[in-house]
Amino acid sequence: MYYQLGGEYQGHYLVGILDRGTLGTTFMMLNPRFDFCSDPASLDDERTDLFEVVVAKFNGKKF
Repeated sequence: MYYQLGGEYQGHYLVGILDRGTLGTTFMMLNPRFDFCSDPASLDDERTDLFEVVVAKFNGKKF
């Protein structure tokens, strides 16, 4: 989790995911589309729009 001090997402928490697998490295940065500090029990986990993909890369190439 990263708190953004500047840029387009200033004042937001972003979630970073990094996986180094046998085929390469996957990197994603996600912007939660809900109050990140709220009670998780109140979230509707069936929603498909809980996160916005800010960036997604595989071996350095955007996808």
